[in-house]
Amino acid sequence: LNLDFESTGTNFNWNFENLVATSQVQLQFRNPTQTGYSPFLFPFIYFPSNTNLSSTDGTSNALNIPGQAIEISDSNDYYKKNSTDVRQVASAFKLVYNGITIPVQNQYSSPDIIYQFPINYGNTHTSNSEYTTTIPSLLYRNRQLSRTNTVDGWGTVTTPFGTFSNTLRITTN
Repeated sequence: LNLDFESTGTNFNWNFENLVATSQVQLQFRNPTQTGYSPFLFPFIYFPSNTNLSSTDGTSNALNIPGQAIEISDSNDYYKKNSTDVRQVASAFKLVYNGITIPVQNQYSSPDIIYQFPINYGNTHTSNSEYTTTIPSLLYRNRQLSRTNTVDGWGTVTTPFGTFSNTLRITTN
């Protein structure tokens, strides 16, 4: 298609109308109380001081690990949105391992700042976050993340789904 994904700037026109989608995933944002009750997630569902937003893509994934039947479902991310930022504070999912369902919760010891407000052309923001997942005898995972958001362009973007003006281009590493 010979598309340019690198060029950017002020009052830029990104035209990707000739792209052909092979799939689409739609994030669903909602109140945390709509994610379903779980005693492990009680503080993230019912305390607005902890979270006030949740998202899911509604998919289930089978992990292809030889000799092991593992499926992940009911994934939810939990956020705290306020006037200064949107931060991910937790995530949860159900892990089915050899027919046994295990609820998994990841609570960030240091939240992941997804967006720092205000977001303007030329802004750069870096944040660090961390969480640990432990399922005794099955899984230990410690994630330390560094996120850098750079707003390196603004203008109009055209996709097969429509044209959107007043668009910021944010690159995240």
